[in-house]
Amino acid sequence: MTLSALVQTRGAVSAGTPARKPLYLATGIRLRIIAQAASLVIQQAEKSDRRFPLARIDRIVCGSQTDWSGEALSLCMATGVTITWVSGHGEVLGHCASTRCIAADRETRLEAFLEHPDWESRYRDWLRNRRMSVLVEWAAACSGENIAPNAQEWEKRKREYVYQGEFVAVFDAEAKAWCYAWTLARMRETGLAARYWGHDASALDLAGDIAGLHWAEINLAGGAFVKGGSGTREGLLFFENWTRLHHARTADHLAQLNRFVARENEAWR
Repeated sequence: MTLSALVQTRGAVSAGTPARKPLYLATGIRLRIIAQAASLVIQQAEKSDRRFPLARIDRIVCGSQTDWSGEALSLCMATGVTITWVSGHGEVLGHCASTRCIAADRETRLEAFLEHPDWESRYRDWLRNRRMSVLVEWAAACSGENIAPNAQEWEKRKREYVYQGEFVAVFDAEAKAWCYAWTLARMRETGLAARYWGHDASALDLAGDIAGLHWAEINLAGGAFVKGGSGTREGLLFFENWTRLHHARTADHLAQLNRFVARENEAWR
């Protein structure tokens, strides 16, 4: 991926409140990121500097060839812009997010839920239920387009995805990192962290699990449209347009988790 700019998406935005957009930095090109005033400045050998106001950036995806100044990192953290690092093979290497948490009752509920010894098995049931909802919504969308799956295909997909968490991806691996970065940015808006620790230090990779739901949703929605070309600009624009149309999907999944956790905590009393 050689794109290094704020991605442009369709949709009207009021003149007074410009939409925040993702900043995808080329993963294989040496870049230097510095801070100037309230902006990030991208420096590249033999090219003019490019300036991006932090107020316009939703999230950043970059590679190991990107050199950050401490001031630039601090500015991102102060303004709540998340950064996700991706390997040359499209794997998420790590992320950086502000420690300034938004107060949220849901986090208190979640941490209480994680104190119980059998939280993992109950959480896995919830996650399986969420995968089922993803598949049901996909089938409903297909029915609306007169391409509904037959009974055999439905059972196969349910068995593989809902119960085994497996499906055939049509996007290239790097798109999975885009999905993680988008999810991380949306989770920060709710005041939830990417990872939590439960009973006996068992880990809940909440960002990874929610991103996994979106990864399936996006691949099911993309179908043959992006197959073989998801690493191109067209694939990225498809992805960004999907996230624009489904901006509330992370909030939807987290709202269902919040309700589930509240019920489980009530049952444990």
